[in-house]
Amino acid sequence: MLNLDNIINVAVSSKPTGLSSFNLNSLLLLTDEKMIGADSGHIIVRNAGEAKEYFNGNSSTLRLINTIFAQRQSLRSAGGYLVVASFKEGESPLAAVQRLEKEVYTVGILTMRELSGRQLEDLAVYIEGGDHLLFVPCYKEISLDIDMSNPSEVIYGEAMLLRAKGFKRSRALFYSGSFNNALTFAAAYAGLALSTNFSVSRSTATMHLKELVALTADNLVTGRLFAQIQAAGCDCYVNIAGLSVVYASGENGYFDSIYNITWFKLNLSVNYFNALKQTNHKIAQTEEGLERLKLAVLQSCLQAVNNGFVAAGSWDSSDYFGDKEIFLSNIEQMGFYIYTEPLAEQADDERAARKAPPVMVAIKEGGAFHKGSIIVNVTN
Repeated sequence: MLNLDNIINVAVSSKPTGLSSFNLNSLLLLTDEKMIGADSGHIIVRNAGEAKEYFNGNSSTLRLINTIFAQRQSLRSAGGYLVVASFKEGESPLAAVQRLEKEVYTVGILTMRELSGRQLEDLAVYIEGGDHLLFVPCYKEISLDIDMSNPSEVIYGEAMLLRAKGFKRSRALFYSGSFNNALTFAAAYAGLALSTNFSVSRSTATMHLKELVALTADNLVTGRLFAQIQAAGCDCYVNIAGLSVVYASGENGYFDSIYNITWFKLNLSVNYFNALKQTNHKIAQTEEGLERLKLAVLQSCLQAVNNGFVAAGSWDSSDYFGDKEIFLSNIEQMGFYIYTEPLAEQADDERAARKAPPVMVAIKEGGAFHKGSIIVNVTN
């Protein structure tokens, strides 16, 4: 019997693989303690129990790991993980971060070393230029001030350095008494802050007024100190009417805004790349081909609306692109607007280089209410 291939050939092609989403529920914990049996110098754990075999029972690192995973919603809630790594001898925090980002991916970074001065600034500068988020424990009042007694050298406290120099990707976290107290607060804060499941409806959240497990309020925070903490752009953990809660300062931005826009940027990158990658042929240099790329951007925008990062509202900037009426209408109805210049207007050299026209995106951040007021009118 002759094979059917003599009459017809059938080729079967499957959809090409694409990039996976970046895991935004990931934290790097840097320690000076040496780990037992960790030949690579780092371990990846998804619950506190997995870390026990690498440390002695009285380990400060193990205590922090327990605090991170103790939160009612933590890294593991959204399929995240904790990377614990030991510093190499003589290694600076910046050098450690640069070394480890070549070996394992994380978004959040927390170091068990007390950072100040040049070490903190060097690391904060590097963090600001990428997609990491740095948690900085602070416990001294001088960390909230600027020393201008010497006109030739202005000395910034740790928190004030981050605020004054605009390092919004580095979050100062104040808890008085000792560095260990502040470090415990930072570990609990990071464990909860990095727990957002961006695929779930209305999942984005603010840290303001959140309760942390395994931590009591900082009772040394007086009214005067609280005002300093807020002015320096620090978040703190205080007692309000008998409840222990995080109090967020917006003086250096809010953590959730930075975290959410980091997710959005990375999600856009993955969706756009996969649109180019996951085709067996090509995306033609036509308006129809351009629409396929814009659909990848639309996917990210719709997910941002679903998880609550983006919401419909009024555009409060004078900047716009495309048709102004359509621009404002899209923001008011959907919370985002996507636009590209007509393909016919693209420069010849860009077309020859096979570059697509830039996809321009405007979004309206959903934001969050943190405080309010009540007015009561009484009559008799």
